[in-house]
Amino acid sequence: MFYHSFPRPKENQDGIKKGLAILDSFLKNGILLVPEIILYQKEAKDKEKPPEEYYVVQSRFCLTQIDISELKAHEKYFGGFHLEFTNDNAYALGAIPVFYLPRADPNTTKMPLKKLAANYVYLLLEMQALCKNIQNLSEMLKNKSDREAVTALVDNDKAEGAQSYKVNAKQLSDVLDMITLNIIPNPAKSGERKNGIGTYMDAMLGALKGIGSLFYPTDKDFGGVHEDLYNFRQREWRITAGITVDGQRLDRELTTDEKNALIEHDPDFFGKIEIYANWEKLNRADGCFYMKNGISKIVPKQEQENKEKSIELKPVQEFVKRIIVPKEALEKARAIAEQNNFDPARVVDFVNAMELEALEPEYEAAKNQRRIQLLRSAQALAEGMYKLSVENRVLP
Repeated sequence: MFYHSFPRPKENQDGIKKGLAILDSFLKNGILLVPEIILYQKEAKDKEKPPEEYYVVQSRFCLTQIDISELKAHEKYFGGFHLEFTNDNAYALGAIPVFYLPRADPNTTKMPLKKLAANYVYLLLEMQALCKNIQNLSEMLKNKSDREAVTALVDNDKAEGAQSYKVNAKQLSDVLDMITLNIIPNPAKSGERKNGIGTYMDAMLGALKGIGSLFYPTDKDFGGVHEDLYNFRQREWRITAGITVDGQRLDRELTTDEKNALIEHDPDFFGKIEIYANWEKLNRADGCFYMKNGISKIVPKQEQENKEKSIELKPVQEFVKRIIVPKEALEKARAIAEQNNFDPARVVDFVNAMELEALEPEYEAAKNQRRIQLLRSAQALAEGMYKLSVENRVLP
């Protein structure tokens, strides 16, 4: 099973009140994809200067793959409310396991290959920049004749001043064609291929950002406060922002009112100012997304009435098997579920959840025993019919 647990315990926090508020928000709005900013440091090339830093923004919804018997220990760190998902439903929502990376002090000379993973992440960001450049160049070609000039201005903060490149549209189009050869197929109609480059690069950027949201340090920090592999042992999976199927994005940005509601609900967390990958300073609520629906079915092409119906959606709440809450919150949690059209019988406290879980193996064992008895009876009947047939056979 997979579990999403909340709220993280904090001093002077009413965990029951906050947990009920988060539950109400989930049942109303769906999954909240929350950003976390991961700081990495490049390898220091100049010993006299501090190493360069770069940020990776990860907007995601976290799940933990554990047995229910481990849930009580788990909630000490992550909270006493739990959304429970079967393996299949977690997969259906796009959950992918986290790829844990060793993170080392870039100035250390000990174990130099420990820095390898962080260098991979940095190169992944460089690949995003490359795809974005190709996409921008493709956009410049729109509504341009072959002989018309295209000027690209690059404001490079690492070089002195800006760099300018000028080329005619036909030359640029040919270069982009060569770069994307064997990646984007040539369409029948002339001119369509260059228009498809931007769309394809958009898909590439989405994939690279999605992959970037799956990386996480194996250890909690550089300071050694926590043991090695602290994060690795959490068995975390993630549903990331930006999932698009057949051109339809499953999440959306929050409205201003929704952002303000989050900040009002938890000003210390959602109101915290973060530095995003483009060096823009925004609060955490600005980087959140809501995922209202998951995919219940892909409609075969022969059954599609139009392109918009290539996928069938259903609310993400329907992917939840059960909601497990503290006993003292059970009555209010069931009332919230009923108000939001979620079956209150699927809201249980931890003790009931464990009892039901214990009964399932017993039920399966009884069902298997009954199946064995039926098979034996059928076998005995078949052997008896065969014996009777042989005994009654008339010999020539």
